[in-house]
Amino acid sequence: MNRWLVGLLFGSLLLVGWADAQEQKQSPRLPNEKLVYSARQVGWNTAIKLLPKLESADKEKYPGILQFAEDVRRLERSIDTKKPKREWNWFVAAPLIHQNPNFWSAMYEVAPSNPDFKLVHIGLLMASGEIDQAHNLLHLLSHDTGIPQEARTQLNWTDSLVHQLLADNFACLKQGIALHDAKDYEGSIKIFEAALSIWPQSSAAEYELGYSLRMNKQDPALHFANCRRLDPLNLAAHQGTYSPDVLTARQEVGQAISIWKKSLNSKINADDEVILEFARCCQKAGPIELRFHELALVARQILVARKGRYDDEDREFIASSLRSLASGPVTEKSIERLKDPAQEWFQPLLRKTTDATSPKNLPANSASKVTLVGKEVLTIEGTNSEIQSVAYSPNGKFLASGSKNKTLILWDAESGKEVQAINGFSGQVGTIAFSPNGKFIATGSENNVAKVWNVLDGKEAKHLTGHSKAVVSVAFSPDGKRVATASLDQTLKIWDATEGTEESTLAGHTAGVRSLAFSPDGKFLASGGADYTVKIWDTEKGTLIRTMGGHAAAVHGLSFSPDGNRLAAAGSVLWATVWDVNSGRLLFPLKQHKQWVRSVVFSPDGKWIATAGLDHLIKLWDANQGFELLTLSGHSNSINGIAFSPDSKRICSCSSDRTIKIWALTTSGEDVVP
Repeated sequence: MNRWLVGLLFGSLLLVGWADAQEQKQSPRLPNEKLVYSARQVGWNTAIKLLPKLESADKEKYPGILQFAEDVRRLERSIDTKKPKREWNWFVAAPLIHQNPNFWSAMYEVAPSNPDFKLVHIGLLMASGEIDQAHNLLHLLSHDTGIPQEARTQLNWTDSLVHQLLADNFACLKQGIALHDAKDYEGSIKIFEAALSIWPQSSAAEYELGYSLRMNKQDPALHFANCRRLDPLNLAAHQGTYSPDVLTARQEVGQAISIWKKSLNSKINADDEVILEFARCCQKAGPIELRFHELALVARQILVARKGRYDDEDREFIASSLRSLASGPVTEKSIERLKDPAQEWFQPLLRKTTDATSPKNLPANSASKVTLVGKEVLTIEGTNSEIQSVAYSPNGKFLASGSKNKTLILWDAESGKEVQAINGFSGQVGTIAFSPNGKFIATGSENNVAKVWNVLDGKEAKHLTGHSKAVVSVAFSPDGKRVATASLDQTLKIWDATEGTEESTLAGHTAGVRSLAFSPDGKFLASGGADYTVKIWDTEKGTLIRTMGGHAAAVHGLSFSPDGNRLAAAGSVLWATVWDVNSGRLLFPLKQHKQWVRSVVFSPDGKWIATAGLDHLIKLWDANQGFELLTLSGHSNSINGIAFSPDSKRICSCSSDRTIKIWALTTSGEDVVP
């Protein structure tokens, strides 16, 4: 009896499915033609609207941008936009974007992760009909929080249009799928072919057509390949046999798609490590489909923008994918350009620009009341490694430096002689801080641990464990009773400096915390994150008081003014910013650097602000109005850290050129300290 009921139910379901299939066969629903053409037109108009910004680039400095702009103009001349949208010529994206060396040359002449160039990129993909890859990039870019609101609004609106088109297409394909499930493969093939006649670049239609062809004893290989080309993240299309040279990439395909589904295909800001692994897997999957390289390069650019520089690993990664996509002399020039740290990047739109808040209507000579003079008085060598961090002791007699070679060194600040070397690190020493009494030094490193060292004997005094990722910033409270640590695990921790016990964990950032600073009274702790925000915390209650957005990159440096009313942040691509702590209002930007600013610090007397970064320069600014007063040059590589002496008369800098430099500062009428 039970078997009879099951058989009846199964037969009924088959009958219903057959009836649905017959209905679909009689009145097939095709993709919304107007929606397809609207998406193409929106993409084209977006790209063309922004093209004049690219064409404004200096042709000597940015030849790739101008060549790519000309490629687009040449295409524009072949499209009669006066005709109805349905009569616009289709064009193939590969020669213009994916495999165009001029496109990639332009990408690496434009400031990394610049929103205007992203819109051009996505717009041209849409105009060519490659909606699925545009959709992938839109979701990937949702993890880049440095995009300003006006560009973000455009991206979100574009994303909603893309989703509407994809949803409409899926509703159409369901009818063909119903025929397929009813084993009417001829009927389903006709539906999918009709869908492709309206939207030739539909990856889903290509896959479904290939699947029906295979069930109908026909060769599906071409259509599965088209699906992979149009949407490399469609797992179902990665089936069948491959030649031996791509078999090794199949595992990476699955891994990339797994990361995508779990962490990236959502509107949540992913960790650096997730994006890095996705980029790596996409690059390894490149032999199966070249558009994996496109995803890999865009993901890597988001990471470059977050950390504010190109590392050697970035350059090697980029070179590998570029040579796979568009090998040749233009690409080799692009690769060589990335090796030159002195090169400037073109910025058609500044990421989260703050021009509207710049000081206005100030007298032209208002900064000329003080003349600041600087002179290099000492260069310290001998570490045989890139120096990542530097700090003055509270009495000004010593300097401490942390290096890539896993060493903390104490130096005599007058003679530059090594006083003591402290080992015992399992990773580079990226951050250091003296205690207020000068007896201890706190350090953080890549092994997720912070340590407190006794300056007198060089022995470890406290071992602070609790973070799950690298500790990248440390600070003592002004009274020396606490140590704060910031980590890439997105948290800050406050520790009892005497006992070495954890007091509180502060969580609220959505990406790794890159910097921190105590207020002069110790009541507040500021933190800067790779989520492009600065947060102010109550150190007693452990509560979040204020979040200050509007930054254009990961915030790598923070410094309170001596009165505690202002906060300087190194969290923009080419400048630092100064904020009112009480209101959270931006006071003014400090804008003259040619590359990323990585360090910012107020002088102890509150008169100056110093900034430094990847352009090898130190700049000093009037702390009240933001005028540039002085530029110090002498390093041959990126400056990783700066610190004022306690009397504000000297500033030291450490660099990837393996040196520490000390500069003497005087105001007009005074002699430079020898």
